Amino acid sequence: MALDGLPDLSAEAERDGFYQAQLIRELAVRHIASWTGVELEGGPAPPTPANIAAVMDLYPVGERFFQEFTLRQVLLNAAKNGCGPSTAGTSSRVEGPNTDEPAATTACPAPTARPERTGGSAPIASTP
Repeated sequence: MALDGLPDLSAEAERDGFYQAQLIRELAVRHIASWTGVELEGGPAPPTPANIAAVMDLYPVGERFFQEFTLRQVLLNAAKNGCGPSTAGTSSRVEGPNTDEPAATTACPAPTARPERTGGSAPIASTP
């Protein structure tokens, strides 16, 4: 992109809008492999990077693509996180209901400790 074609990036609104437009174009160019219904000079337009960028520059099309694309990413992340381990290591009411029965426990094979008689208490240091 030529430097003379850049908007005034010192203004926050201009910078945010420019970033959003560039993000939409790059996501579309890297993820759209085929399409239908896009025509160029009376025939179907091939999904070349230039054609994809031109279509994404159309405000409602680019915005809709971005909403659909990010919605799918959010849903994928939500599905992945729903099956992951608990952050605290145990289930809690905050994280949702328990979906399985508690694990079966067996008797501990370790012997129990028996206190041995020492014949009294430990010696105490004498003071002069």
